Amino acid sequence: MLGDTKRRAKYDAELKLQHTGASGRARGNEEQGFRTGVEVVDLDDLECEEGEGVWYRSCRCGEEKGFEVREQDLEKVSGEGESEISVGCKGCSLWLRVLFGVVDEGDVENGG
Repeated sequence: MLGDTKRRAKYDAELKLQHTGASGRARGNEEQGFRTGVEVVDLDDLECEEGEGVWYRSCRCGEEKGFEVREQDLEKVSGEGESEISVGCKGCSLWLRVLFGVVDEGDVENGG
């Protein structure tokens, strides 16, 4: 199971080796850094705790709320002009890239 620290470290090392290939150089965009198992989802695909401002999703490692996005995190990145956030699983090395749209409060009040 990837929740085991030693097994996760070995798994990550093997993935990084695959990522760099035989040349030892990273393939793709090196500025973004290496992240294992990135999946792209929409915020609407996550479960929501109404009133709490928390969205979550389980992970294949078994962590029930492995990926968690908080409203304040969304506000922070949207204030920086972003419409996506990356979150790592609490139980393993997998990542989610969560896409979201910003709704202006005036649009909601006007029915738009």
